[in-house]
This record gives sequence, C-alpha cells and structure tokens, in this order.
Amino acid sequence: SRRYWTAEELEAYEKEIRGEPRTVDFSKKTPQQTSNAADDASTKALLAYIDMLPTDVVSANALKIVDAYVDALNSTDSGEGIFYPDETNADQFWTAILKYELNQRGYLDADDVNYWMYKGYRMDSRQNVQDVANAMYGHVVELPPRDYVPSYCPKDSDTCYYFGIGNRGAVQVVLDSFEQSNDGSAVLKLSYLGPPERKAYLTATAQMRVNPNVNYDGEIPFYYMIESVEIHHP
Repeated sequence: SRRYWTAEELEAYEKEIRGEPRTVDFSKKTPQQTSNAADDASTKALLAYIDMLPTDVVSANALKIVDAYVDALNSTDSGEGIFYPDETNADQFWTAILKYELNQRGYLDADDVNYWMYKGYRMDSRQNVQDVANAMYGHVVELPPRDYVPSYCPKDSDTCYYFGIGNRGAVQVVLDSFEQSNDGSAVLKLSYLGPPERKAYLTATAQMRVNPNVNYDGEIPFYYMIESVEIHHP
C-alpha cells in the first residue's frame, strides 16, 4: 500500500528543495550545463516530494489554476484552440485572477465575512495573487498594472488586492483525468457541464509542468504550473 510521509519527512524535503542543490561536482561543466543539472536535480527533488502527497490534493490544486484560466477564456469568447497564458495582456490576466478569486476562494471565511457582506468586495494578499499568477502563467511574473481600474477591482493597497463579488452560475466542473509523468510534466483534463441536461459544453486539456516556484507556505501550494490549454466545444 502507498505510504505517505510524516510531517517531519515533509519538512525535511521542503528544506532541501528551498536550500542549495545537492552537492555535485560541476567543476568540469560549462555554466549552461551546470544550470541544467541544477534544474534537473530540483525537478527530481520536487517530483519526489509530490509523489509522497495525496494525489487528490495535487490534482485539486492544479484544477484551481486551470479552471480559472479556462473560465477567463470562455468569458471573453476566445473560442476553440490552444492557448498559451500571456501576462502581458493585462485585461485577460486580471480577468483570470478574478475568476480564481470568485471560483476557488470561499466567501464565508470567518475572518472576512463582514468584509464581503458590508463592503461589497473581498480582499486577497499580493503574495497570494503572486503565487496564483506564477502557477497560472508558468514562471515568475511581474504583476501587470491595473491602470484601467475595472469595476470588479475597485482598488489596491500596498499589501492587498480587492475584488468585487460575483457568481459564475450553475456550472459543474468535472475532473476527467490527471496524469503525471516522471519528467515533471502532467496533463489535466476538465469537462464543463451546464444546465438543464448537465451535458458538456466545453472541454479543456492543460499541459502542465512542476512549478519550481511553488510557495510551500502560501494559502495553496501550486505544485504544477500551466504551459498551455486546449479548449473544445463538443
């Protein structure tokens, strides 16, 4: 049967991944070879760590990122095809972040229930938004400006972003499959079912890769990041 790591073992692996790579003699390697070897070692360490986690936790976290991106594409009538996340499109970027806030973060948290009820918006830390963006866009991104001030993002502060309240409607998101490979890649497939027949009106296939910038202390550790998403309308 599958054995899960103890808290002490997980902590030890987190320290290893966050610290220096394992000792390797790179004296006869070029800088590029050294970088590639370090990247390979980091990927192997992260995969070993992920392998000891419950698969449903890893897939659920990956689903949150992919669903938000797909919902943003669908809400802007992007159509079918293969899409590569691009943070330079500020409007699409913040729409995807908003979808994450609306679809994946509960409104009734005990510490901020009054915020959304009486202020009409919810708050999220800049660090959490950064973690979401890094996983959604496949690398460490510089958060684009919001000079256009959309209605659903009423204001910012030095430490937080604020998002308006909304509802995606009666949509059921189904995880069809989540397949992980030893090279650090993964494929996640989703179906979107709508009322009243509960038939699929959209399917999405995300190509993903382990996230070297995962924040283990964040609200949600995103172990995989998006490389591309293919959308079809059955």
